[in-house]
Amino acid sequence: MTVSILDETLRQLAANDIIPRIWAKDPTVWGQPAQDSHEIVNRLGWLASPGQMQAKVGEILAFAQRIREERFSDIVLLGMGGSSLASYVLARAFPAMPEYPRLHMLDSTVPAAILACEARIDLSRTLFIVASKSGGTIETLSLYKHFWARVSGIADAPGRHFVVITDPNSDLETLARKNKFRAVFLNPSDIGGRYSAISLFGLVPAALIGMDIGRLLQTAEAMAAQCGPQVPLAKNGGAVLGAFMGAHAMAGQDKLTLVISPPIAEFGLWAEQLVAESTGKDGKGILPVCNSSVIPTTPHTADRAYIYIRFGGDTTFDVAIDALARAGAPVFHRDVRDPYDLGAEFYCWEMATTVAGHLLGIHPFNQPSVALAKRTTSGMLEAYKRDARLPDSPPDWSDGDMFLCGTGVEANSLESGLRPFFASIKSGDYCALLAYLAPDSEWNLPLAAIQQSITECFGTTATVGYGPRYLHSTGQLHKGGPATGHFIILTADDPRDVSIPGESYSFSILKNAQALGDLETLRSLGRPAIRIHLGQDIGAGLQRVQTAIAAAHGK
Repeated sequence: MTVSILDETLRQLAANDIIPRIWAKDPTVWGQPAQDSHEIVNRLGWLASPGQMQAKVGEILAFAQRIREERFSDIVLLGMGGSSLASYVLARAFPAMPEYPRLHMLDSTVPAAILACEARIDLSRTLFIVASKSGGTIETLSLYKHFWARVSGIADAPGRHFVVITDPNSDLETLARKNKFRAVFLNPSDIGGRYSAISLFGLVPAALIGMDIGRLLQTAEAMAAQCGPQVPLAKNGGAVLGAFMGAHAMAGQDKLTLVISPPIAEFGLWAEQLVAESTGKDGKGILPVCNSSVIPTTPHTADRAYIYIRFGGDTTFDVAIDALARAGAPVFHRDVRDPYDLGAEFYCWEMATTVAGHLLGIHPFNQPSVALAKRTTSGMLEAYKRDARLPDSPPDWSDGDMFLCGTGVEANSLESGLRPFFASIKSGDYCALLAYLAPDSEWNLPLAAIQQSITECFGTTATVGYGPRYLHSTGQLHKGGPATGHFIILTADDPRDVSIPGESYSFSILKNAQALGDLETLRSLGRPAIRIHLGQDIGAGLQRVQTAIAAAHGK
């Protein structure tokens, strides 16, 4: 795609008054009937959020000061998807300040992840933020039950260790008031979860670690003004970025490869969730690819577009990006000067995603397939309660405690079992590794190596996602987007389990129910999906998978 086609897309946006109509909350921008405006209006509160949140700055900073004075050492954020990822990005980009608590994000039902988090904190000096827009997210509520029980064992007033961020009148608000949480922050209900970075969901954790949230809001407000209805489209950051994303996706370059400077690499997780969950529906969608450890060496293919987000003076990927541009790959540049500029970047991407949604002709504010996956998981848990075991398929191949299932063909080796799965991948398809392992751990590098092997061996785009995190992110695109995905779900034994107070199932059972439920959902939709169980030795299992992939290709 050439710049002239991008210019033509911007011309069409201008001719149809798309940006003014977005600000007017016109549902017909996304193909929705005018009489059905309620759902659209109730998801566009983020447009004015930077200015509206200025009124909350004093309250938030006063709360953060009290937490600091009481010498809390750690903050644990319990949340999924849009309720936690923006805060995680800010915490990783902002230099740690010794006089402020450390922020830990826990968005996993894998027992090892829960135990590792608990090992890093002093429960008696930890504040837990329970964050959920709906107030009914099973992962968040299960984690809350676990830590409420742990804190109740050491504190006379456990509620003093808990804070909630949720929508007004949610069940979580009721729970928090009943249990006398230290604070209840009620976010505007017209801000959707994945568009909530510049709201209480992002601002409260940021203030607790010492960020100047007034300054963060100023950069977001400046970007909101730049994305305003009166700004010429060529100077409208969100419109231009959205036109690039949407126009390339419509031209078949729907694998949006994010190359991000290492200091803010986690921004890719937030952008991935925003773009994939917003656009992946009605058989359409944009697939973000955001593993910076492998992207620069990945060969360019015709179905990719690239966005390079450079932080400060970092030049890590300049040479690789220049080479891609010289080879004719479509490349878009974004510069982030310092952590506070992330406020502007969040807003720019939110506007861009709504513009891309218009170009794709989809509704960017719902997530129907996420609800489908939740129902399947609930069914799995009900089966467990009834039968004392989860429904599962017999293995197609096994060796000790490692096995492969879902291929439908009995195999005498892992590589022979994988061969027909990879043989079904066509040009323009992608392969997703969905790992139900502890995230942000020693598994990042071996998973990236498998990702790279898939691309090198089969010439297809590959992505990596941790479960259940991806269920609230790319999971929507996997099931509702183009039928071009091929899915490998990775599970493993749990050396230690963690109970969920008040439930008949544990975190290990919940994690496995989510993995098996997603496998069933994908297969019911006709998406090629298999499961590889790694057994007890996860490292050895991952190495064996990488070796088998190369063997399946004949290398």
